[in-house]
Amino acid sequence: AAVLLQEVIPPQLELFAARQTLGSQYDIVCADSPKLPYYCAILLHKAKAKMIAPPRTRHFATSKMGRHLLSVDVVIGGRTDAPLTLMTTHLESMKQERTERVKQFTEVLQVMVESSVSAFPPRTAVLAGDLNIRDDEVLAARKKARVLSAGSIDGIVDAWS
Repeated sequence: AAVLLQEVIPPQLELFAARQTLGSQYDIVCADSPKLPYYCAILLHKAKAKMIAPPRTRHFATSKMGRHLLSVDVVIGGRTDAPLTLMTTHLESMKQERTERVKQFTEVLQVMVESSVSAFPPRTAVLAGDLNIRDDEVLAARKKARVLSAGSIDGIVDAWS
């Protein structure tokens, strides 16, 4: 029902949007005012996924690479009793950008808490992305986010672990 993408460039977006490819079946949600000519996007199947609020772009203020978090609240398959927040991001890359990446992932975790546990009604938040993140960086970001969210982050589960 949804495809979460990173590093989308304008020619790809044009191809996706064409009726002969995906445009007839998918709505395309793009980042607002991307800082670079590549950005995150979310494809929503027109018959299966409906946006229930405007999409949101959160630009990482200190990113050197124009990174951001794109999120949208949806209902899948008409399940209004089970709304979801879909999120996609592309975090800073390269080993030397560890500090910025941890900062960005901490911010993402905080947004996940705000979008799920603290939301009304509470909902499931799903994050997909090119995180470029190492295990010790995940632990560092979770530790910071746990303090900032007064422990609410403990409800966030990593599907890969």
